[in-house]
Amino acid sequence: TTVIDKLVPPGPKPARQVIIEQYPPLPPKPQDVIIERWLPVQPRTRRILYERLPPSNQPATRPIIVQYGPPQ
Repeated sequence: TTVIDKLVPPGPKPARQVIIEQYPPLPPKPQDVIIERWLPVQPRTRRILYERLPPSNQPATRPIIVQYGPPQ
């Protein structure tokens, strides 16, 4: 028996298959939701100064009643 050592070329390549799938367009993206979070504000301590006014020097006035309405 004789052994023949020979490389055999590869066979022909099969034809390529192309599969195209079509889908409906994607729905529009919803708007972004913005969430605002404020940092807690600590209450400020304010100094309150109470100071009495000096007594006024105006003379006592007569009690006057002012009424607004149509002229009589």
